[in-house]
Amino acid sequence: MELIIRSGLKLSKCDFDFNKDQVNISRTLSYQKFEGDTKKEFHFGTPKTKSSVRTIPLNQIAKIAVMKQIMQKRIISSKYKCAFGEEFEDLIFTSRFNNPLCSQTVIDAIHKSLLEINITPYIL
Repeated sequence: MELIIRSGLKLSKCDFDFNKDQVNISRTLSYQKFEGDTKKEFHFGTPKTKSSVRTIPLNQIAKIAVMKQIMQKRIISSKYKCAFGEEFEDLIFTSRFNNPLCSQTVIDAIHKSLLEINITPYIL
């Protein structure tokens, strides 16, 4: 969550380049029902705008947060196989059961954290 707050990242497919201290954003992750789906599903897609495909610098705090998350993800992956398929296996931000997170889960977690430090979340 620290990385999401510090960088403004949404749930997406990220490629971290620790040699250059940056993260490359190339795809988005959505949880919705597309035509042909029988229920809501996770889908990778292209970002809505050209400016959404971008490279974001990682400061030292964000880099450490990502490395911690990668270590945690390795532990989770050793215990659980992703129930949504192999294409989601390389996501580093997952549930404790190695499944993708929908954006509402992340929003709820951020709101809870803000309330814990006595900040009222802005709700659209």
